[in-house]
Amino acid sequence: MPAFIIAGIIVVLTIFEALSAVYFVQEGHVAIIRTFGQATDKEDPGVHVKAPWPFQAVDKIEVRARRNVESLAAASSKQLPIQVEVGFNWAVNKEAALDLFIEFGGLNQFEARVLDPRMRSAVKTALAKFTVDEMIRGRELAVAEIERTLQLAFEGLPVTISQAQIENIAPPPAYMAAVEAKQVANQDALRQKEILERQRLESLQQVNSAEAERQSAVLSAQGQAEAKLLTAQAEADARRVQADAEAHAIQVITAQLAQSPRYIEFVQVSNWNGALPTTMLGDAGAGLLLQVPTR
Repeated sequence: MPAFIIAGIIVVLTIFEALSAVYFVQEGHVAIIRTFGQATDKEDPGVHVKAPWPFQAVDKIEVRARRNVESLAAASSKQLPIQVEVGFNWAVNKEAALDLFIEFGGLNQFEARVLDPRMRSAVKTALAKFTVDEMIRGRELAVAEIERTLQLAFEGLPVTISQAQIENIAPPPAYMAAVEAKQVANQDALRQKEILERQRLESLQQVNSAEAERQSAVLSAQGQAEAKLLTAQAEADARRVQADAEAHAIQVITAQLAQSPRYIEFVQVSNWNGALPTTMLGDAGAGLLLQVPTR
């Protein structure tokens, strides 16, 4: 092989090795420097230089928050099987990234060997404290318990857990059938309650009508009785007044007779209309009948 070709290959290899010594670390990541395969150092975002391959190599670890969503089978406090989908955020502590790489070999290995198994165990432990109804209606309490259990499960590890959330809950078919039957029963009960309430109102209306009629009859009878009483009192008062008047007249006549015995003749003359009698009877033995002409 000509010498210039060999020289050219050497120059190209030298340039390649020089370029491979420069590397970039993006924001939200750290670089783990491996020297002869052993993790020895950590670099922050920016431009850095390392020894050429095969002396040193670079592995990058993301330290920003990552979202993990897992679908798993669990059980309620009453041992009802449920299918849940749980999500949470987790992030590698930047200062402990080198320790995580040394112990677990990177994010993929950490997630497969530590994160997922512990997360599933913590979620099942937390949900086992609640009934299915409590998970659905009081989801915030179940979520708080899941996050608390996750914090305990990852205590001492170089990660931060936050924002746990129940994405979805799928109760067993038997539970859904029971819920539907309960809803139907509740609707029937409400319907029966409405019917009973309507009947009660109708009965109350009838009672009120009967009471109103009774009170009207009582008032009418009282009115009639009072009217009769007033009429009787008026008649009694009239008779009393008339009797008083007659008694007074008798007293006056008696007084006049006492003063003048001929008072009766005066009364007769005062009441005479001026007409003479047309028939006069004589002595009962004579049987004389005289016709007195009148003008």
